[in-house]
Amino acid sequence: KQAEPLAEQAWTFFEKNGPPDVAAQAALALARARGRSEDWHLAEQALGLAEQLTRAQRSLFDQQRYLVKKLQMYSDALRFALFLADTSPEGNARRTAITRAWQVAERSKSFSLHQAMTQGGWLQALDPQRAAQLAEIEERLDALEAQRDPSEAAVEALAKLSAQRIKVIETAMAQSPLVAQAYASPPFLLQAVLDALPAGVGVVSWYWLESSDGWWLHTFYAGTNREPQHISTFWTADEVAALNTVRQTSTNCTPSRVGQPLPAPLGNKVFPPSLLTALGNCHTLLLTPHRHLRQTPIHAAQITDAAAGDNTTCFLIERFAIQVLPTLTLPFPVQVASPKAWRVLLMGCEQDGFHSPELSDVPMELKTLHDTWSASGHTVSVHPMSSDARLDEHAPLSEWQRFDLIHLACHGHFVPQRPLDAALYLGSEALRATEFFTISLNTEVICLSACDVAQHTNTLDGMDLVSDEWLGLALPLFQAGTRAVLASLWKANSKFACAFMQEFHHALAKGTTTARAHQLACLSQMNAGRFGLWANWQLAGFPN
Repeated sequence: KQAEPLAEQAWTFFEKNGPPDVAAQAALALARARGRSEDWHLAEQALGLAEQLTRAQRSLFDQQRYLVKKLQMYSDALRFALFLADTSPEGNARRTAITRAWQVAERSKSFSLHQAMTQGGWLQALDPQRAAQLAEIEERLDALEAQRDPSEAAVEALAKLSAQRIKVIETAMAQSPLVAQAYASPPFLLQAVLDALPAGVGVVSWYWLESSDGWWLHTFYAGTNREPQHISTFWTADEVAALNTVRQTSTNCTPSRVGQPLPAPLGNKVFPPSLLTALGNCHTLLLTPHRHLRQTPIHAAQITDAAAGDNTTCFLIERFAIQVLPTLTLPFPVQVASPKAWRVLLMGCEQDGFHSPELSDVPMELKTLHDTWSASGHTVSVHPMSSDARLDEHAPLSEWQRFDLIHLACHGHFVPQRPLDAALYLGSEALRATEFFTISLNTEVICLSACDVAQHTNTLDGMDLVSDEWLGLALPLFQAGTRAVLASLWKANSKFACAFMQEFHHALAKGTTTARAHQLACLSQMNAGRFGLWANWQLAGFPN
């Protein structure tokens, strides 16, 4: 009662006089002070102002720096929506409040990825001079990386060239009319997204809120009835620390030594029995992680299988096919049936031009996959590459849009400090993440049979990312138009990668969905090797 008149005065003044970022904070403060469902439009207006101002920051760095001050608004708006849900009677009022809270949670995730996808191929219209400048910088980067020089001067030169390339890209972005069009981003309507999902696909989304003595994990979900639901579980600081420790160390381990980040006690907190029961009629789950669950192999979480009746534990992937997505706000591709006759591109490099260790299993991997698809009557183009080969000699990027599936078997390279320099070493070239911004793809799935390339960074130019960004290879691949990406969260074992991919492609060629093919591949390798040899393969993207 004391806060409401003060908040109302502040909103009246700043709405008229600005600045808009303070006006946004005042609008949200007034909505929370009144605490009524009919004042939700003020919270919506506040978030809309914050997002509009964030889009006005043309560079990724400036966006993230601006979001440092604004991300708290999402948490405050989420708390307000959850308060309305808790104080509303069962029925439409509670459902509306849960939907609002879920929409806020999704809008706070991967802001820059959402912008990249809504604005479309802003790099595809590069003027020739800018494109030549970008190509020249990338050739110099390739040459430096091929030297494998660990000296401080070489590392500094790489960082300088990388920063120069990002500057060229940001300049092109700032001059693109497509970026200006993206400022008026279309509204996110959660129920429309849920209703458009394929039959049998359920959705689970998480959002962490910190409290004075730990963390609350808010879980939003919808089963086959598409009814938005919400539950929350409390995590102690020690539980969250244990989860983060295993997750962070797995990226530096050999695959055979990777530990289970979500053993049954923690796995049951991520997927409590009531949630599993509510999703019991689903065959596939679409998951959108947040914060401490990001880059975690959730498909390999250990859960207690109540359906078995004897408290037996199993992996989540044994119950459901699993796909992950950064946020539901990404524009979903138009739903189409999987192609009856796939056009498949297979490329691999046993020995690249960057002095990487030999991948002796690559020739057999390509041959087996070629035989698998050919035997089922599909069109296959296979390209084994030597260490001095170039992409243009085999399958130029400009031609990749012809294929429904692309499989790349090679070494992967990911440097957290330079996420958009994530690269695939094919012959004498490093195919970098940013190069995918310049093309259009129509692929159902891209399989990256390489180490580490499912990773995304937590920092950018020395600054901690505050929104839940997927900065790495996923961002440009989704923006280019692929529906799904299969990639490794940590180091991959070449022999097991070959076996996993054989099972995955075999299932796809027989007509299963991408998620089901991933599930079958995981199940086939589960008993053949240690946890870290199969749990690394994460399927990200949109369900088909």
